[in-house]
Amino acid sequence: AMTRAEDGSIYSVTDNGFGSKANSPDALLFFHRLMPDFDTGSIRIGETVFLSDPDRKIPFRIAYEGTESRYLTGADFDLESIQIVNGEVWIGEEFGPYLIRADMSGKIVAIYPTMFGGKMLKSVDHPTISGLSKPGVDWSVPRSGGYEGLALQPGSNLLWAMLEKPLLGEDAKPVGNH
Repeated sequence: AMTRAEDGSIYSVTDNGFGSKANSPDALLFFHRLMPDFDTGSIRIGETVFLSDPDRKIPFRIAYEGTESRYLTGADFDLESIQIVNGEVWIGEEFGPYLIRADMSGKIVAIYPTMFGGKMLKSVDHPTISGLSKPGVDWSVPRSGGYEGLALQPGSNLLWAMLEKPLLGEDAKPVGNH
């Protein structure tokens, strides 16, 4: 379920840009408030909100690092899912993978790394991973395997984040039943 806006509209996030970090530094990241009309099959965009980090909450260099507004781009994050919890925007992201928390104006409030067993999970696209890294050792989340879905448990503010692919073990092979 998703928390709807007061007028009944829903929220939608746009993916990271043009398919990769390398070709997406000019693709600004944003979310929409959409107003679907199921009777006519049409959708009206009620609002578009661009994500920014003017307070420098993001712990790594972003594409628009030297600007005052610090708008986020597809070279910074790969947005996949969105939920509204207590009047804030929560976004599941694939490159980190991270959970991104923003206010309704799109300003970043916090970035949460994914922790498992006391260790930070990283994907091959994590900002600290280099081309010399070893799968299963330096990173355990396969490409396009970070957060894909976010679900909000009805009647609570409990957010469930789901990875798209199984984690890799130290042998670089998927762990568990997949």
